[in-house]
Parts: sequence; structure tokens; C-alpha cells
Amino acid sequence: MAQILHQIAVWNSALLSDTAITILPPASAWLIAGICFAFAWYRGPVEGLIRTIMGQDALVAIYTMRTGAYDYADEIIWRYLQKAMIFLGVAAIFVLLDTGIYVYPERIVFNEGTSVFVQKSKPMDEIAVVRLERDTLNEKAISPSPPNYVISFRDGYSWKSNWSDFGEAEAVVRHIARQNRLKIDTVFVDTRKYSGSN
Repeated sequence: MAQILHQIAVWNSALLSDTAITILPPASAWLIAGICFAFAWYRGPVEGLIRTIMGQDALVAIYTMRTGAYDYADEIIWRYLQKAMIFLGVAAIFVLLDTGIYVYPERIVFNEGTSVFVQKSKPMDEIAVVRLERDTLNEKAISPSPPNYVISFRDGYSWKSNWSDFGEAEAVVRHIARQNRLKIDTVFVDTRKYSGSN
């Protein structure tokens, strides 16, 4: 399901964009919509989530709702929860379809998930720095996540590749750096100072 929705996003971006260079949300991001729809159509995951959060008390609550011991029909709650999950799934699809970075020869257009249907267009000649941020703490982990590329513009706006597929982002960022004759600086960051741990 996630792969199908990702391919729909690729098709959608091809229709809306006259460029071949894009960064779209990874296929794993589409699982958000899939999980919402799964919760809407199947009661098992919802009850399992309730059991995980509430523990043993949840079993009593679910049994009470199912038997109608207090003359309270759980079907009413289920219908509202089902509608809410369908709404969240559809909203996630709209946000993900609108999210992407499109690279043109003279500018970069950012469609971020936090600003639905609003594009930020930045000229290529406004790029100040392109860097690769490597987390010193993360690299020592058993299963480290990939580093982030950061493109900083002269007006203070920065884009980070942390929600993008690393391989796809790396190819696009290297193309942008090569096109603008910029060097990609490698910067080591320590996330402990941001998270408050020592």
C-alpha cells in the first residue's frame, strides 16, 4: 500500500513539475496514511493499541463496552473513531502528495509538509552553504541513521534532508553543489547539547 501511494506521488509530481530532479517523501512516510486506514477498517489494531497504552485495565474496559454492561453501545464510539481515522488518512495523503523539493536550473521550490499547498521558491544564486551534518553520538550507535544534508540560503532559510531518503537527497544535493560550484562541507554535530543530556 505504501509503495503504491509513493508511486502515485511520483506520478503527481511528474504532472505538476517540468523538472526531472525531485526529492519526494520516502515510501515509509506513506505508512502513516496506511496505518490510519487500517485502524479505521479493523478493530483489532485499535484494541491492541488501547491494551498497550492502558494495560490490564483496558481489557476490562473493552469487555464492558462489548457486552453493554452499562447500557453504553461501543458502536457509537467506534463509528466516530472510524470517521476520524479515515479523515486523518485522507489528510495524510493530501499532505504527502504536496510535499517535495523540485530543482529547476535557476531555482529550488520547497513544498514542505508543514506548509500545505504553499511553495517557497529560492533562487540558486542565493545558496550560501551546502554541508553534510554528521552526528558524532549517532555514528556510535549500533544502527546509526544516515547524516543530514543542509542547504543554507543567504536570507537565513535552511533546508535539512532529515525526512528524505538519504540516497535520493545525496544525489540531488551533489547536483546542486556541482551546478553552483559549491563545496560540500562536512560538519560534526553533537546532538547531546540540543537534547539536554550530558
